[in-house]
Amino acid sequence: MSEHTCTNCGAQFTDDQFCPQCGLWVDPLADGEVEQFDLDDAPPDGYVEEGGFGVASIPYTSLTCPSCGAANPETNRHCEECGARLSQGPLPVAPQPFLQASAGVRAAIMITGVLLGVLLIAWIFGALTGDPTDDTLADGASSTSTTSATIAATQKLPVLLITCSSEFVSLPCDNLKDGSVETYWNDLSLKGEGAEFVITFGTPVQLETIVIMNVTDEAKFKRNYRIKDLEIIADDVTSPFNFTLDDKSQPQSIRIQTLATTELTIRVTGVYAAEAFTDPATGEVGIPFSELALAELEFYGKPGR
Repeated sequence: MSEHTCTNCGAQFTDDQFCPQCGLWVDPLADGEVEQFDLDDAPPDGYVEEGGFGVASIPYTSLTCPSCGAANPETNRHCEECGARLSQGPLPVAPQPFLQASAGVRAAIMITGVLLGVLLIAWIFGALTGDPTDDTLADGASSTSTTSATIAATQKLPVLLITCSSEFVSLPCDNLKDGSVETYWNDLSLKGEGAEFVITFGTPVQLETIVIMNVTDEAKFKRNYRIKDLEIIADDVTSPFNFTLDDKSQPQSIRIQTLATTELTIRVTGVYAAEAFTDPATGEVGIPFSELALAELEFYGKPGR
């Protein structure tokens, strides 16, 4: 403890740095009470530094290499000198791959992919060639070959008999099934509306397509009435089929689906009117006729069930 005397008010106090009476700051070195020493002086005898810090001793554990005997830190897995294995614990193992594909598995996958691709191409080809959206035959093409190419796996069906509601003696109903467009049928019913054909097959058939061929001679085609609207009745189907044809001389095909037809009735419910025709070569004008003309009927499908 050190005694101080305030130089301002003369008050006596102990160890404080400010006078308790007037608040004057007191210089602690003013009284010369601080021990003087030199940094080069040795500490006095018996001096023990309080709160001193010593050097910590950290124990060191090492692993001895079983191969070369070198000491290694215990954290090492392999010797620093020779690289031998130190720790016998399990080493990290990479995870198994999701799928281990052998050469045989890869080959099987490739073959399967090729087969699926072939099947897909075959299906697309069949859809494009077996189900056309345009039922009209190509201009100038043979009706038999065109229809066969358009409808896969079908055949031309033989017709046992065709009877017509009327006919000219020189242009009979049989001309509709003789296989030639050069010979044709002409009706006597005047303008053709209500004309009717009854087709008889020798055995039940599955009908798929009917090909209707108009007169190919342009003058005769224009001067006669032509079929526009049709009603078709099959003896194995409860409801009739109705179709409208284009006014052109080229063959036209219509789709129909039956299972076991033996008799088919085709009824004309609408016609294109006959027209006057001027021959472009001679300029001769041909007057319209009052009859309906048709060259050929063909039927395609399969044997009935």
